[in-house]
Amino acid sequence: MLVIIIAMVAVLTFLLTQRSTGEPAIRPADGVVTDPLLAPQLSSLADAVDADPDDVDRRSSLGYGYESNELYEPALATWRQLLAMEPESWVWPYRMGMTFERMGDLDAAIDSMSASVKRSPPKTVDPWWRLATWLIDAGRLEEAEPVLIEAVERDGEALPVRVAQVKLALARTKGAEAEDMILRFRLTSSLPGGYGWNLLAQAIRQQGRLEEAGKVASRASDVRPRFSDVFSQQASGAVGGLRSLKLAAVAQAEAGKWRDVIQTISRVLRHEPDDPSSRRLHAIARFRTGDAASAEKEIMSLIEDSPEASLWSTLGSIRLQLFRDQGDVSLAEAALDAVKQGLALAPDDRLLLTVQGRVQGMLGNPAGAYESLRLAWDQDRSRTEILKVAMVAINEADLWAEAIEMSAALHAVEPGDPMAGAGYALGLARLGRIEEARSILKGLNGRRIHAGLRQQAQALVEQESTDAN
Repeated sequence: MLVIIIAMVAVLTFLLTQRSTGEPAIRPADGVVTDPLLAPQLSSLADAVDADPDDVDRRSSLGYGYESNELYEPALATWRQLLAMEPESWVWPYRMGMTFERMGDLDAAIDSMSASVKRSPPKTVDPWWRLATWLIDAGRLEEAEPVLIEAVERDGEALPVRVAQVKLALARTKGAEAEDMILRFRLTSSLPGGYGWNLLAQAIRQQGRLEEAGKVASRASDVRPRFSDVFSQQASGAVGGLRSLKLAAVAQAEAGKWRDVIQTISRVLRHEPDDPSSRRLHAIARFRTGDAASAEKEIMSLIEDSPEASLWSTLGSIRLQLFRDQGDVSLAEAALDAVKQGLALAPDDRLLLTVQGRVQGMLGNPAGAYESLRLAWDQDRSRTEILKVAMVAINEADLWAEAIEMSAALHAVEPGDPMAGAGYALGLARLGRIEEARSILKGLNGRRIHAGLRQQAQALVEQESTDAN
C-alpha cells in the first residue's frame, strides 16, 4: 500500500511539474472591441491559447487577429509573449517592428526590425528591405546603406528592394542616378497607383528639369504601395468583423462587383443600420445595378441627416443617369442643382466638378463643360478619365489651342486615343508651333484617330509650310 501511495505521489508530482508555464492570452480591455462579429472570434482565439498556452501557432493566430483589425496594443503584447517563448526567432521582432510602424513609432520599429535582421535566415529579404526603407525615412542614410546592400545581395530583383535603392539615391539628391534606376527597373509601370511616376518626378526635379518634372507629376501619386511579405497570407486570413466586411465591400466595388457589394454591405447594415458610409455604398451599388430611383431616395435620406459634399456628388451622378435613361431635361437640371449644393460646401471637389462638366456637356454647353472638367483635372492630374470626357467638350467647343495642356497629357498616356493626339497637333498648329505639330502628326497611327481633327491639323501645317516657301 505504501508503495502504491509513493508511486501516485510521484506521478502527481511529475504531472504538476509538466503543467504549462505559458502566460495567459492577451485580451483587450473591456469595451475596446465593440464589433458584434469580431468580439466573439477574438475571444474564441484567446480561449484556445489559454487551453494550450505552449502552442505557438494558437498564440500567433491571436496576434494576427489583433494586428489585422488594428488592435495594435494587444497585438504588440502578444508578439512579446511569443518572443519570450522563442527568443532566437526572427519572426516575432519582425512582427513587433511592423506593429510599431503602424502605430507611428518609427524609432521602435527600427529597433525591432534591427533585431529581426540579425536572426533572419540567409535567403530572407523582407526584414532587410523594410529596415532599409525605414532608416531612409528616418534620415539615417549611412545606416541604411549597408542594410540595403545586404537586401540587394539577397534578392536584388525584388520590387521593394529596387524602390528602396531609388529612395536612397533621392535622399542623397542623386537625381540622375535615381532616374536611371527608375527607367531601368521600369518602376513607372511596375508600381501601382502612380507611385513610380512620383519617384520619377522627384528625380527629374532634382536635376533642374522643372517643366518636365511638372508634366511627369501630373501622372503621379504620393501614396506608397503596401508590399506583401511572407506573412501577408496569414495576416489577410485572420479573423475579421464588420470592418473586414466593409473593406471587402470596398474591394468588390473597386472590382465592379456591385451585386456582391449589395450582399456584403447588407450584412453590415443588419448590425449598423445607421452607418453613413455603408448606407452610401449600398445606395451606389443599387445605382450601379440599375436601381437609380431607389438609390436616389437613399442618398436623399442621408443628405437630410448630413448634407456632405460627397453625397451631393453621388446624387448628381444618379440624377444624371436618370436623365440619360428617361430623357427628361428636368432631371439634368436637378443634377446640376445637386452639384451646386455640393460645390457650395466644397468648391474644389473633383467629383462634383466632373459631374458638373458631364451634365453641362449633355445640356449643350461644351465651353462650360470644358471649364468644369479643367478645374476637376487640376485637382488630380493623374485622372485620365476626366481628360477623356473633356476631349468631347473641347472638340465641340473647338478649344484645342486653349486646352493644349490637357490633350498633351492624355496623348502622353494614351497615344492611341482618337481625339487626344490629333487635337494636340491641331492646338500646336494654331499656336504656331508647326514643327511640334508636324512631329505629333507623323506619330499618329491607327484607324481610330479622329480623321477630321487630323485633317485640320495637317492643313494648317501644310499652309504654314507653303507660306514659309
